[in-house]
Amino acid sequence: MAVLLIGAGTIVTAYVLQPTESKAQVSSLEISNLVTGVQRTALLSMTNASEGSLKIIWFATAPSTVQLYLAIGCNNESGTGCNLGTPLGSWRNQTTGSWNTTGPLVFPYLMAVRTESANGGSFSASASETISAMSTPLPALTQLFIDAAAATLLILGSIAVFLALFLRGGVYRENESLVSRSAEDAEAIADGYAVREPPRRR
Repeated sequence: MAVLLIGAGTIVTAYVLQPTESKAQVSSLEISNLVTGVQRTALLSMTNASEGSLKIIWFATAPSTVQLYLAIGCNNESGTGCNLGTPLGSWRNQTTGSWNTTGPLVFPYLMAVRTESANGGSFSASASETISAMSTPLPALTQLFIDAAAATLLILGSIAVFLALFLRGGVYRENESLVSRSAEDAEAIADGYAVREPPRRR
Protein backbone atom coordinates (compact mmCIF):
# COMPACT_ATOMS: atom_id res chain seq x y z
CA MET A 1 0.00 0.00 0.00
CA ALA A 2 2.84 2.38 0.84
CA VAL A 3 4.43 1.78 -2.58
CA LEU A 4 1.10 2.52 -4.27
CA LEU A 5 0.74 5.80 -2.39
CA ILE A 6 4.30 6.84 -3.25
CA GLY A 7 3.68 6.24 -6.95
CA ALA A 8 0.44 8.20 -6.92
CA GLY A 9 2.11 11.02 -5.00
CA THR A 10 4.92 11.21 -7.53
CA ILE A 11 2.49 11.66 -10.41
CA VAL A 12 0.43 14.26 -8.55
CA THR A 13 3.55 16.22 -7.64
CA ALA A 14 4.94 16.14 -11.18
CA TYR A 15 1.77 17.18 -12.99
CA VAL A 16 -0.64 18.85 -10.57
CA LEU A 17 1.31 20.51 -7.77
CA GLN A 18 3.90 22.25 -9.91
CA PRO A 19 5.26 25.31 -8.11
CA THR A 20 4.40 28.73 -9.44
CA GLU A 21 6.37 31.94 -9.33
CA SER A 22 5.12 35.53 -9.45
CA LYS A 23 6.61 38.46 -11.32
CA ALA A 24 5.77 41.98 -10.14
CA GLN A 25 6.33 45.35 -11.77
CA VAL A 26 5.29 48.93 -11.13
CA SER A 27 4.53 51.76 -13.55
CA SER A 28 3.37 55.36 -13.19
CA LEU A 29 1.99 58.22 -15.25
CA GLU A 30 1.55 61.95 -14.64
CA ILE A 31 -0.39 64.87 -16.07
CA SER A 32 1.13 68.03 -14.62
CA ASN A 33 -0.84 70.79 -16.35
CA LEU A 34 -4.56 70.17 -16.00
CA VAL A 35 -6.59 73.08 -17.45
CA THR A 36 -10.07 73.91 -16.24
CA GLY A 37 -12.72 72.16 -18.31
CA VAL A 38 -10.25 70.48 -20.65
CA GLN A 39 -9.96 66.69 -20.73
CA ARG A 40 -6.44 65.30 -20.75
CA THR A 41 -5.53 61.66 -21.43
CA ALA A 42 -2.57 59.38 -20.76
CA LEU A 43 -1.82 55.74 -21.54
CA LEU A 44 -0.71 53.08 -19.09
CA SER A 45 1.32 50.32 -20.76
CA MET A 46 2.69 47.29 -18.97
CA THR A 47 3.09 43.58 -19.76
CA ASN A 48 0.26 41.56 -21.28
CA ALA A 49 -0.38 38.35 -19.35
CA SER A 50 -2.71 35.38 -19.59
CA GLU A 51 -3.11 35.41 -15.81
CA GLY A 52 -2.29 38.17 -13.34
CA SER A 53 -3.56 41.04 -11.24
CA LEU A 54 -3.47 44.80 -11.71
CA LYS A 55 -4.11 47.62 -9.22
CA ILE A 56 -4.23 51.30 -10.12
CA ILE A 57 -4.22 54.15 -7.59
CA TRP A 58 -4.54 57.78 -8.67
CA PHE A 59 -4.31 61.21 -7.01
CA ALA A 60 -5.27 64.73 -8.12
CA THR A 61 -4.46 68.09 -6.54
CA ALA A 62 -7.99 69.32 -7.30
CA PRO A 63 -11.36 67.54 -7.53
CA SER A 64 -11.40 65.82 -10.90
CA THR A 65 -13.51 63.53 -13.02
CA VAL A 66 -11.46 60.48 -13.96
CA GLN A 67 -12.35 57.62 -16.30
CA LEU A 68 -10.42 54.43 -17.02
CA TYR A 69 -10.71 52.65 -20.37
CA LEU A 70 -9.19 49.67 -22.15
CA ALA A 71 -7.50 51.45 -25.07
CA ILE A 72 -7.49 49.96 -28.57
CA GLY A 73 -5.77 51.35 -31.67
CA CYS A 74 -4.05 54.30 -29.96
CA ASN A 75 -1.59 56.34 -31.99
CA ASN A 76 0.83 57.41 -29.27
CA GLU A 77 1.41 57.63 -25.54
CA SER A 78 -0.95 60.60 -25.20
CA GLY A 79 -3.89 58.38 -26.05
CA THR A 80 -5.09 60.12 -29.22
CA GLY A 81 -7.02 58.10 -31.79
CA CYS A 82 -8.02 55.37 -29.32
CA ASN A 83 -11.20 53.37 -29.72
CA LEU A 84 -12.86 53.59 -26.32
CA GLY A 85 -15.76 51.54 -25.03
CA THR A 86 -17.54 51.58 -21.69
CA PRO A 87 -15.34 52.89 -18.85
CA LEU A 88 -13.88 50.20 -16.61
CA GLY A 89 -13.82 52.70 -13.76
CA SER A 90 -15.30 56.16 -13.29
CA TRP A 91 -14.91 58.78 -10.53
CA ARG A 92 -16.62 62.18 -10.45
CA ASN A 93 -15.18 65.21 -8.64
CA GLN A 94 -12.76 63.15 -6.57
CA THR A 95 -9.16 63.70 -5.54
CA THR A 96 -8.22 60.03 -5.25
CA GLY A 97 -9.42 56.63 -6.35
CA SER A 98 -8.38 53.04 -7.00
CA TRP A 99 -9.25 50.15 -9.31
CA ASN A 100 -8.12 46.54 -9.54
CA THR A 101 -8.71 43.44 -11.62
CA THR A 102 -7.53 39.83 -11.87
CA GLY A 103 -7.34 37.45 -14.80
CA PRO A 104 -6.04 38.06 -18.34
CA LEU A 105 -4.32 41.45 -18.67
CA VAL A 106 -4.27 43.31 -21.99
CA PHE A 107 -2.63 46.73 -22.30
CA PRO A 108 -2.69 49.64 -22.79
CA TYR A 109 -5.22 51.29 -20.50
CA LEU A 110 -6.23 54.92 -20.97
CA MET A 111 -6.98 57.39 -18.19
CA ALA A 112 -9.02 60.48 -19.06
CA VAL A 113 -8.90 63.36 -16.54
CA ARG A 114 -10.79 66.65 -16.38
CA THR A 115 -11.03 69.19 -13.57
CA GLU A 116 -13.46 72.06 -13.07
CA SER A 117 -11.19 73.77 -10.58
CA ALA A 118 -10.44 77.37 -11.52
CA ASN A 119 -6.79 76.85 -10.67
CA GLY A 120 -6.35 73.72 -12.72
CA GLY A 121 -4.18 71.10 -11.09
CA SER A 122 -2.10 68.01 -11.64
CA PHE A 123 -2.78 64.29 -11.77
CA SER A 124 -0.67 61.21 -11.09
CA ALA A 125 -1.33 57.48 -11.06
CA SER A 126 0.65 54.40 -10.16
CA ALA A 127 -0.04 50.84 -11.20
CA SER A 128 1.27 47.56 -9.80
CA GLU A 129 1.04 44.39 -11.86
CA THR A 130 1.64 40.84 -10.64
CA ILE A 131 1.99 38.08 -13.23
CA SER A 132 1.53 34.45 -12.25
CA ALA A 133 3.71 32.11 -14.31
CA MET A 134 4.48 28.39 -14.12
CA SER A 135 8.00 27.42 -13.14
CA THR A 136 10.44 26.25 -15.80
CA PRO A 137 9.48 22.73 -16.93
CA LEU A 138 11.82 19.82 -16.28
CA PRO A 139 14.03 18.52 -19.11
CA ALA A 140 12.38 15.84 -21.24
CA LEU A 141 14.78 13.06 -20.13
CA THR A 142 14.30 13.90 -16.46
CA GLN A 143 10.53 13.96 -16.90
CA LEU A 144 10.73 10.55 -18.64
CA PHE A 145 12.59 9.05 -15.68
CA ILE A 146 10.01 10.47 -13.26
CA ASP A 147 7.17 9.00 -15.31
CA ALA A 148 8.85 5.60 -15.50
CA ALA A 149 9.57 5.53 -11.77
CA ALA A 150 6.02 6.55 -10.90
CA ALA A 151 4.54 3.93 -13.23
CA THR A 152 6.79 1.22 -11.77
CA LEU A 153 5.82 2.16 -8.23
CA LEU A 154 2.14 2.08 -9.14
CA ILE A 155 2.46 -1.39 -10.69
CA LEU A 156 4.39 -2.77 -7.71
CA GLY A 157 1.92 -1.23 -5.31
CA SER A 158 -1.04 -2.72 -7.17
CA ILE A 159 0.56 -6.17 -7.13
CA ALA A 160 1.29 -5.88 -3.41
CA VAL A 161 -2.29 -4.90 -2.63
CA PHE A 162 -3.65 -7.75 -4.78
CA LEU A 163 -1.44 -10.36 -3.10
CA ALA A 164 -2.32 -9.07 0.35
CA LEU A 165 -6.04 -9.43 -0.33
CA PHE A 166 -5.56 -12.78 -2.11
CA LEU A 167 -3.57 -14.33 0.72
CA ARG A 168 -5.95 -12.98 3.34
CA GLY A 169 -8.75 -14.96 1.69
CA GLY A 170 -7.04 -18.22 2.65
CA VAL A 171 -6.24 -19.55 -0.81
CA TYR A 172 -2.78 -20.62 0.28
CA ARG A 173 -3.80 -21.80 3.75
CA GLU A 174 -2.02 -25.02 4.69
CA ASN A 175 -4.04 -28.25 4.82
CA GLU A 176 -4.69 -29.76 8.19
CA SER A 177 -2.05 -32.32 9.12
CA LEU A 178 -2.99 -35.97 8.91
CA VAL A 179 -3.14 -37.85 12.21
CA SER A 180 -1.38 -41.21 12.34
CA ARG A 181 -3.43 -43.98 13.97
CA SER A 182 -2.53 -47.46 15.17
CA ALA A 183 -3.95 -50.69 13.70
CA GLU A 184 -6.26 -51.14 16.70
CA ASP A 185 -7.71 -47.67 16.24
CA ALA A 186 -8.28 -48.33 12.56
CA GLU A 187 -10.06 -51.62 13.34
CA ALA A 188 -12.23 -49.92 15.95
CA ILE A 189 -13.19 -47.22 13.51
CA ALA A 190 -13.99 -49.85 10.86
CA ASP A 191 -16.19 -51.74 13.32
CA GLY A 192 -18.04 -48.55 14.05
CA TYR A 193 -19.01 -48.16 10.43
CA ALA A 194 -19.83 -51.87 9.92
CA VAL A 195 -23.48 -52.72 9.21
CA ARG A 196 -24.97 -54.61 12.10
CA GLU A 197 -27.41 -57.41 11.32
CA PRO A 198 -30.68 -57.46 13.25
CA PRO A 199 -30.96 -60.20 15.88
CA ARG A 200 -32.50 -63.46 14.66
CA ARG A 201 -35.81 -64.62 16.05
CA ARG A 202 -35.83 -67.95 17.71
